[in-house]
Amino acid sequence: MNVTVLLANLATAVMTVLLFGLAPALQTVKQNIAEPLKDSGKGVSGGFRRGKLRNTLVVIEVALSIVLLVGAGLLMRSFMALQHVDLGLNPEKVLVGSLSFPPQQYKTAAARQRFFERFLQQMSGLKGIAAAALTSGYPPYSGTGGEVEIPGEKHAEKWIASFELCSEAYFTTLRIHHLRGRPLSQADMNGAHKVAVVNQAW
Repeated sequence: MNVTVLLANLATAVMTVLLFGLAPALQTVKQNIAEPLKDSGKGVSGGFRRGKLRNTLVVIEVALSIVLLVGAGLLMRSFMALQHVDLGLNPEKVLVGSLSFPPQQYKTAAARQRFFERFLQQMSGLKGIAAAALTSGYPPYSGTGGEVEIPGEKHAEKWIASFELCSEAYFTTLRIHHLRGRPLSQADMNGAHKVAVVNQAW
């Protein structure tokens, strides 16, 4: 959460309570309570009914206020918990952009590969950039979905996976830690064997 936005919302909530809570109280203090007391003495039954209705409304307002406070507290706790969720990557100081090719240029896969190679070299050489990578989607949930079949592995339900294309520096750029094996290398990018890195989302 943005700290500035959070403080602004808290200040707005406090000012709202002060404005709508203290204004009626100050107005009551300024009034002459002698006349309403005289009027209430003339009709005790009517004043009793009005007082009972007023007390009922106060109880309802207090109950609703408690419900709102509890809901706000739970929402705030959820926001704070989301700040500490492990995404498997570090999004701090990561700049994300998208590229689209002109209709009449880079029609072949080889031409696009050469463009991406030059693009990565230029981006990696810029001052202040520690690493640069290419990917077909944004983590943690992106890519193209499809069924997965593993030879020798039997399963009753369908195995669904999301496939995402990326360059060799993808894991270094996002600082993704791997549990077993190794991340991709330049040899994997240009090699004849098709390789993949499998992640566990849940």
